[in-house]
Amino acid sequence: MRIKDFIKLCGEKETAKVMFYECDERESITITVCDLLEDNRYEELLISDIASWDYDDGILCIYYFREEN
Repeated sequence: MRIKDFIKLCGEKETAKVMFYECDERESITITVCDLLEDNRYEELLISDIASWDYDDGILCIYYFREEN
């Protein structure tokens, strides 16, 4: 499932924070749902596939595979 579809499906509030971990790197990003959906810089992230997800201290944590072009 794509990240964008998952975010919409789980119905996170726009002010909620989401943390992303790329499975193949040690890179992480923390951002609000509102900023994620409105900022064009994250378009590539939004089309990536989810590997798994969990909650940590009220923050949705998503592990993902970067979409290969």
